[in-house]
Amino acid sequence: MNNNNNKNIQTRPLFSLIHINNNNYGWFFSGFTHADGSFLISYEITKTGVSFAFKFSISLGLASSNLIYEIYNYFGCGAIQTTKTNCIFYVNNFFQIWHIIIPHFIKYPMFGYKFVSFLIFTYCMVLCFPYYDKVKPVNIVLEIVRLFYLMNEGTQRTIKEYEEFLKQISKVYNTDISNYNLIPY
Repeated sequence: MNNNNNKNIQTRPLFSLIHINNNNYGWFFSGFTHADGSFLISYEITKTGVSFAFKFSISLGLASSNLIYEIYNYFGCGAIQTTKTNCIFYVNNFFQIWHIIIPHFIKYPMFGYKFVSFLIFTYCMVLCFPYYDKVKPVNIVLEIVRLFYLMNEGTQRTIKEYEEFLKQISKVYNTDISNYNLIPY
């Protein structure tokens, strides 16, 4: 066997973005999101209604902080937070998520349940978009709440919390919500 065929093979570090073709960055980062990323929706109940906050994040151990900075540079938005054990890239600006993060995952989709979470997250943002800085109608609020209880497999949100939240919504909006489809699954 002729070993001359192997002379052009280069050895590379096992893990370095320097050697990844720029055309593959999108797939690379979507893969990291599938493993270590989150799409989060939080809420706040006020006297006049319910407001929602959207957040996308990728969390890796401190040993991978250089990769978090590469992700930050790739997306060109968001921020980085460092804890004692993790380095976290996150975007919580509605319009940065809308114009940068969502188009990325439409172009470079993930597979499996994380993609379902992304679709629910995106749909909830679509529902909020016309009411970005306004009080959201009760039907929009109820649909978003129903959906975000479905979003993450390992959620800490319970049915009891969901029912309590519905009672609070009914009180804030001073309306009977029993006519809505409220089953979260």
